[in-house]
Order: sequence, then C-alpha cells, then structure tokens
Amino acid sequence: MSPYSDSAILTLDGRGESASTMLSYGKNNKIKKIKEIKVPHSLGHLYSAITDYLGFKSFYDEWKVMGLSAYGKETYVDDFEDLIIYLGSGEYVLNLKYFKFHTHGTNLWMSNFFYEKFGPKRVYSDKYTQHTYDIALALQRLIENTGVKIANDLYHITKSKNLCVAGGVALNVLMNRSIIDKTPFENYFFQPISNDAGSSFGSSLYYYHQILGHDRSSIFNSVYLGTEYSNEEIERALTSYNLIYKKTDNISKSTAKYIADGKIVGWFQGKMEAGPRALGNRSIVADARSKDMKDRLNKRVKRREFFRPFAPSVLEEKVYEYFIMPKDQLSPYMMIVGDVVNDKRTVIPAITHADNTARVHTVNKETNPRYWNLIYEFEKLTGVPVIINTSFNENEPIVHTPKQAIECFLRTEFDVLSIGDYVVTK
Repeated sequence: MSPYSDSAILTLDGRGESASTMLSYGKNNKIKKIKEIKVPHSLGHLYSAITDYLGFKSFYDEWKVMGLSAYGKETYVDDFEDLIIYLGSGEYVLNLKYFKFHTHGTNLWMSNFFYEKFGPKRVYSDKYTQHTYDIALALQRLIENTGVKIANDLYHITKSKNLCVAGGVALNVLMNRSIIDKTPFENYFFQPISNDAGSSFGSSLYYYHQILGHDRSSIFNSVYLGTEYSNEEIERALTSYNLIYKKTDNISKSTAKYIADGKIVGWFQGKMEAGPRALGNRSIVADARSKDMKDRLNKRVKRREFFRPFAPSVLEEKVYEYFIMPKDQLSPYMMIVGDVVNDKRTVIPAITHADNTARVHTVNKETNPRYWNLIYEFEKLTGVPVIINTSFNENEPIVHTPKQAIECFLRTEFDVLSIGDYVVTK
C-alpha cells in the first residue's frame, strides 16, 4: 500500500500465528523476509502486559497507557530497560524473569519478580498516582527505544531510503515519531489500517501480487472505503426519530459557524473510514481554541478518563504553522505525533497534550474536500485552521449507520448533528 518501488519493512505486532516481529525488504511486487521473532518475545505483548498491570484491559486499552505516559517522570525508565534484552541485528528477546503470560496465559501477565521490583498491580477503580504515570512513561520509552534500534538495524541491512511500518504496534504514534527522528530513512509509510482489519487488505493483496503475479499499479491515497448513505436514506432515519432538522446548501459552512460558537458537533459524511482512526467522515468535531473543551468532551460526550487527549485536524497547507512535524512529514492518517508550536499552545489548548504534543491529522483538499472545507470555513471565521477531531462514538465502536449516529447524538450531550446535508440541533 506504500508508494515506494522498494522499501525496508518493519512489522511489529502482538502476534500473528507465532510471529510477533518481522524484518523484511520489498521490491516491486516481491517481499523477502529477512528475520522473524516469535512469541513470547513480543513488543505488543509487552505493552499489553503493562496495560493489564496498570489496571486497564489488555489488547484494548493500550492507547490509554500511551496517553497516560505524558504525565510521567523518568523514575523507572532505566529499570525498565532490563525488560528487553536487545541482541543486535534487529533481534531482541523479553527478559522472561519479569513475565508469566508465556506459561500461565493472559490471566497472569507478570511474575512475582516484577511485582517485587515495581509494586503491586493497580486495580481499575484505584486512583491514578504518580507511580501509574511513571510506569506508563517507562514502558513508552522502552517501546520507542527498541523500535528505533530495530529500525536502525534494518536500515543497515537493507540500505533502503524508504521504510514501511505495520502491525498493531505501528499505531503507537510516539514510537513512530522516534523512528522518524532517530533513523536515517528519508521516507516513511505507517500503514493506517494496522489493526486486525488490515488483514483483509493483506490477504487480497497477497493473492493479487504473489499468487497471480500482477505488478503493483494502484495508488493508495485514501482510507474512505466504507459504506456511504444518500440524503434520502439519512432523511428517512431522521424522520423515524421525529427529529427537527433542516437541509443546507453548504454543510461545511453551516457547521463551521456552530463550532466557532462553541458547539460540539457530530459530523457524519460520505464513506466511512477504514481502520481504527476517525479521519473526518465519522467524527465528533469541536473548537480547539476552547480551554475547557477537552474536559467537556471527556465528561459530557465521550465519558472517558480525564488524561486522554484529543487530536487536531489541520489544513495540510497550514500544518507547519501550528505543528513541528518530524522531518516535516505529513500525517494524513493520524499516525504521527508532532509538537505544538510554542506560541500556538495557548491558541489551541484543547488539543495540546500534557507534554505539548498532538496526534496530528493533516487534511488534504482533494482527498476529503468536504472536511477540508469545514476547517477552511472555520478558519475564515476564527483565523485558526485547526479543529478537534475525535471518533464519533461513546464507549462503543465508531458509528456506522445514520441510525447509530442519531442514537449516539440523542443519548450524549453534544449539541449538533451534521449528517449528510442535514443539520439537527437540540
């Protein structure tokens, strides 16, 4: 799915069948496997193990731990280095004296040795302490440092200027930034559908290229590949709920005014995104300038933990005015973290995380014109080409159908639903 004719390829996951990590090299339509690491030695399982230790749900809440790490101090960073033994040439093993999941399964992730060194497991209902934050930071640094070591070794093996990264661990945007910053590759492609849904792409591409032998010819430039609903289908759904709505000739312009006025908006447009990120077609959008908007969204709409950040969507043309991106990379799939420019942190506080980073989504006019126009109209009103973008859901999968969007809108406390060409207010 990358645009490169050749590339080093780094796959980091929890596990596939038995493999957790693969180093390979792709040229034209062939991929040559260089090295494979098998479970229990797995960066993904390591992250899941600490997710469980911190009182969260493994294989589900890892992104919470990543967000939590911004509040940590470096108390345990050096000690955590012992959890991985790096062997060189892209190989590593977990130091199994800290773990038990390889012998006792995922009901018992860590060993007594780990608990004696780092303290008892946190229960989900426990309050967050500095220890919680510090463990999250130590884990995050370990994953970043190991990812960088593997990627650097892969560069020296392949000598390619291009790097593709895939697998569940590729959704760790902080690691991705470190890989860009600290490796000599020139071009980077982080597979945007790196969760299990990407297997559908992999299996069909494998058959097309490896079995049938076809050359690579298609260009992947959009994740908007899902279901789309017509205005007629949307209006039927609105009518069935007896909602008062109005049709508008310019949904982007109408919605931008609501956002500028401080309203929280459900934005349901076009084809649904593939993969785990909401990228402007099934999104909740709001004003990034508002100091209290993060807390409003977390408490009133998303009903989730206070520490979880919200991402900015920014016009691609204006990204460098607001964000320092690693090696000036764009981030069309929200796969890279950037630093908020110092004098913009007070301008867009709602998306500036505790460590002054943001999981940036750069919006391209050709790829998603309606969403681009929404941000453009917002900029015309406010002078700021950035809005908050979070997934359209409330502790559930991202809404898919008009019915699901309406029900989420009605049971949560956001103000406006912009669905197709229709605007619904409360």
